[in-house]
Amino acid sequence: MKTRLLAFLVFLLAAAAPAQAYELYFGDVHSHTAYSDGQGTPEQAFDHARFTAGLDFWTVSDHLEQFGPVEDPASPYAGRKEWDALKEIAQQKTEPGKFVALAGYEWGSDVAQGHMNILRTEEMPHYAQVFSYSKFLKWAYKTPDALIGFNHPSTNGPECSIFTNMKFIPQVASQTVFIATNVETDIPVYYLALDNGWRVAPMGHQDNHTPDWGLRPQITGVYARELTPDALMEAFESRRFYAATDRAIRLWFDAGGQPMGSAMESAKPVQLTLAVTHAGGAAIERAQLISNGGNPVQEWSPGSPSFKQTVSVNPPPKGQTVWYALRVTTAGGRFAVSGPVWITGK
Repeated sequence: MKTRLLAFLVFLLAAAAPAQAYELYFGDVHSHTAYSDGQGTPEQAFDHARFTAGLDFWTVSDHLEQFGPVEDPASPYAGRKEWDALKEIAQQKTEPGKFVALAGYEWGSDVAQGHMNILRTEEMPHYAQVFSYSKFLKWAYKTPDALIGFNHPSTNGPECSIFTNMKFIPQVASQTVFIATNVETDIPVYYLALDNGWRVAPMGHQDNHTPDWGLRPQITGVYARELTPDALMEAFESRRFYAATDRAIRLWFDAGGQPMGSAMESAKPVQLTLAVTHAGGAAIERAQLISNGGNPVQEWSPGSPSFKQTVSVNPPPKGQTVWYALRVTTAGGRFAVSGPVWITGK
């Protein structure tokens, strides 16, 4: 419990820094190689994401039940466990300040429930140990340093039966940091997760199974203090990121100067700042301030490549919490959705 309390306090304090404290970095935490059901090697994935796609960070997260020994006799890791090899490769491919390579894996044994990604852990459980969704969550609870999140949540359709209708599980809430928001049908599930109590932010996942790492439109923009593994993990844990289907969308959202991902208490109106720019010059067709229930609080039609607005919102009644997020759509039909802010009445 001490570990979880400390992590939550770090989440609250780190989120309070002003915008100038952060740099915006782009990458993904969900992709595959031949270590599971994808193609190519982790070395190729990291190099492609960095040098071909020009991204700042990349994660190889193959399916945990498919990890085995490295079978390629030409590999320097031949015969070693693929998970151990992936961790070592990620360390070798990381160049702080220029590129960060991360090793993760994807849980998905219980196909009726969905898939989840796991970051920031040295441990990989045997798939039989975590076969069901409930067993996986029990393992996660016993591994509090691991960061986890929901992958492609609208796979099972609009009924949202996936992840037990996004049922809130308080025991793992502090370490559950993201929900993939790759397509339009994922967005209502993100809102549902927030309504149910999850403190998650949206990520754009490419989920590559072919050697096109970094070239798909889905992307995650992360506000971190520097480009290092520790700084990215701190940003993930602070929910200081957004999902987009266009890397040119640069989005910022804060409450009282505290960035997306922040949680605060207030007895007075709070100023929300909404800002978005399309680096390629595409017009922002629609900007929406979204709150509980997935309902737009206000909506604008800028019609230009940049938009900034300040909105004052009243605090909720004492002890009650509301969330807010920014959603934008461009003239090309691409979208971005911010991490939320949570305001509790004081």
